[in-house]
Amino acid sequence: MAVEIRTLDPDDLDQLADLGAHSFGGPRPEMVLEQRPIPPEEAVAAYDGDRLVGHVAAHRFRQWFGGRAVPCGGVAGVMVMPDQRGSGLAARMMAAMTEAMRERGDVVSALYPTTASLYRSVGYEVAGWWGRRAVDVAELAPPAGDVTWRRVEAGAPEVAAVYERCARGRDGWVVPTAPWWVSWAVGLDRGTNWVWIGDRVSTDTRMPVSEPVAVVAYGHAKGERRLNDLDAQLIAGVDGPALAEALAFLGSNGTTADRLRTTLPGAVLARHVAQASRLPTLEDWPWMLRLIDLPGAIAARGWPAGLALEVTLRVSAPARVPDDPAAGDWTLRVAGGGATCEPAPSGESGAVEVAVGDLAALYSGHLDPAALVDEGRLRGATPEVVSGLRAAFAGSPTLPIFF
Repeated sequence: MAVEIRTLDPDDLDQLADLGAHSFGGPRPEMVLEQRPIPPEEAVAAYDGDRLVGHVAAHRFRQWFGGRAVPCGGVAGVMVMPDQRGSGLAARMMAAMTEAMRERGDVVSALYPTTASLYRSVGYEVAGWWGRRAVDVAELAPPAGDVTWRRVEAGAPEVAAVYERCARGRDGWVVPTAPWWVSWAVGLDRGTNWVWIGDRVSTDTRMPVSEPVAVVAYGHAKGERRLNDLDAQLIAGVDGPALAEALAFLGSNGTTADRLRTTLPGAVLARHVAQASRLPTLEDWPWMLRLIDLPGAIAARGWPAGLALEVTLRVSAPARVPDDPAAGDWTLRVAGGGATCEPAPSGESGAVEVAVGDLAALYSGHLDPAALVDEGRLRGATPEVVSGLRAAFAGSPTLPIFF
């Protein structure tokens, strides 16, 4: 009997847990249906008869690029039973999930790969890095005293609200949905962790109002020396001073903690420590991006207001998706802070050739088009076109939330 791709059956909780254990070496609490952030009807599953042998789902995120939040499918929980691996099942499920994301309006998709070669074959490319860094708590500046702190439950609505304001405009950062935050809070509550909100009084003397401007969520982990490390699952501030206060709050643990571990990007963290060279990377992981709806992705992204650019792109399909809708000849026009991508006459001369995965890495701002030219992966681009593409897609994407 051929393996069938269909919607996940909500009654298959035990099978889903077993699949997670086989795929990730242990149970995945976020896969439990009662608390999962993705409804079963939005998950793609593979069945060999009545036996669940594969699964993939996608969060309904928004992801920032060029100053605008773009509808994004955050792929997670890609799992295949051992006896089905190597059969091409994962690629089949990804094709079904991509079509489902496209139908619901996602224009890009992001994921953290366990095997980049699989995802490259279906149109994804590395678009940035997630990393965990360490900083000596003694390196963190003392608090300025502008923020007062109160302890809250992990599921408090202020947590998501502060993070969303912090994420605004940061290339690559995703804005999760409310169900995702519920699942995050459940996972946090399984360990010994604390969540604190920082409030700041407005400077409006006519009607001073206290508002939440910072959040930290952290626990303790065994350190390299006698003291523990602080392991922060979340550090966010609505602006630079608020983020500095969040780091200072954690730094006040200096008498009982050695280092702070955080997923804040190095470029952000370096601005808040005295010695930026003392930020060792403890671990890192690439994240990948795919363009699901090329015209939609171009229209949704932000663009430089003063740039005017027109270029014909000849986009080639990924190896396992020869009929990818993004493949073909397209005219990219950027003007007035917006952009369009429309079909161009097939075979038009002067087209710049690029693979759909490489175009995704350009879209994120992760790759310099000149580097692609040097690698022979952006063919036909004149120096003027390279300069225009560099200006159009300029960015430095990061993604501090792992999903």
